[in-house]
Amino acid sequence: MRWTWMSVVAMLLITAAIPAGATVTVDSTNGTPGAVASAEKGARLWQSALSARGGCLGNAAITFGQLSGRKGEYDTKTAIVTIDQDVADSKVAGVVIHELAHHAHLRCGAYADDAFTTAFYQAQGLPQSRGWFDYSAGWAATPAEIFAEAVAAVVIGKKPHAISVTGDALRVVEAWMKNRPLPDLTPAPASTSTTTTTTTTTTSPTTSPEPVKTSTHSLTGTGTAPKPPPGAPSEPTTPTPIVRPAVKTTCAPDCVFIGAFMVD
Repeated sequence: MRWTWMSVVAMLLITAAIPAGATVTVDSTNGTPGAVASAEKGARLWQSALSARGGCLGNAAITFGQLSGRKGEYDTKTAIVTIDQDVADSKVAGVVIHELAHHAHLRCGAYADDAFTTAFYQAQGLPQSRGWFDYSAGWAATPAEIFAEAVAAVVIGKKPHAISVTGDALRVVEAWMKNRPLPDLTPAPASTSTTTTTTTTTTSPTTSPEPVKTSTHSLTGTGTAPKPPPGAPSEPTTPTPIVRPAVKTTCAPDCVFIGAFMVD
């Protein structure tokens, strides 16, 4: 990235406007004044919404460039957010929040929080074995992208991308953002009603009732269970533990490195 004296001055001015807890700089070199103002607004809203997580957010930077059709991307190694120059000024803030959500997700360790991951996957209906950055099912079905979109939806009340997010997933993400206990997603027991019907029957005293045959198959779980097929285990087996793909975290002691790759 090429730096100029004016861009450094602009970055210093914008950095001073970001509340404590995270330092977000905006390079205005390739951005319009409206886009830069929108990026600054997005950074402010993001930092305010995650103030409870402020201690782990760390530094990030925002710049503008050509992304060949993508609205934005986040470099996990450098913590630089790039916004496509063709994004409308009014849309920049939402894209910035989505990309900075990737920053928070990694720097604050949400990807390694098993309780949060399990709750989020359950709320969104995702396979528990899918890795956070597993793009094999498509961009919009990638857990990390859904998380980032959920953060944006919580912060500004709308999603900057066409990604489906459930209401339960929004609740889980908002609780994480505010560092609160995760919501209980256990479904409430269905209410049941019992109807009693009285039937009067007349039996001839000279006729003996025919014996009732007992079936070996039962819809209610009573009676004699059918024999299992040959080779079937006689006792339930222990479920296989969930193993998600690991995320690289090798780095010097004073930094956080999650691998050199881009997330959109």
